[in-house]
Amino acid sequence: MVTRWEPSSLTHDDVKSRPPIRVLHVLNWFRQGGLETQVLRILRCYDRRHFRMDACVIGAEAGYLAEEARSYGAEILFCPKSPNLLSFSRLFFQMLKNKNYDVVHSHGEAWSGATLRGAAQAGVPVRIAHMRDMGHVGAEADKNALVKAARVVVIGWGRHWVRRHATHVVAVSQAALDQRWPEWRSRSDRFLV
Repeated sequence: MVTRWEPSSLTHDDVKSRPPIRVLHVLNWFRQGGLETQVLRILRCYDRRHFRMDACVIGAEAGYLAEEARSYGAEILFCPKSPNLLSFSRLFFQMLKNKNYDVVHSHGEAWSGATLRGAAQAGVPVRIAHMRDMGHVGAEADKNALVKAARVVVIGWGRHWVRRHATHVVAVSQAALDQRWPEWRSRSDRFLV
């Protein structure tokens, strides 16, 4: 049985004697990009005595860099995202429920809400949503009113679930948080830049 990690109760002796902290990074795919390169760099050099890191790909494919991630010892899980966030959240929960992760670090905008909802239901104690300043993504989709409306719904529910299920929200800038949650400054224990 894996002992669950509670961040507030962790001591130096616990770090030396406990099993590695299990971390799951959730990203769209492993292709060449800033986020993917950063996750690969982390997988290449982290301290394996204290951590065990895997990745879950939620895009249509794992991506051509997934083999490199595997070569660093990461298990690559696959849970394809869906515009039906509730269904996707259930699939993510089913995938996680017997994995015993201590941390889920989600790097996806709207889908972070669904992944962190599933992680909360699976009992993962630390659930991180990582927001990036992406500007206006999907400008072509805005030309189609139905696609635009669907995206607004998906992003709205995703952000609602991030607010509800993330234990921490990390962003690359204050502007990234201001755009999503203007009230974030009153919750400095949860929102980090």
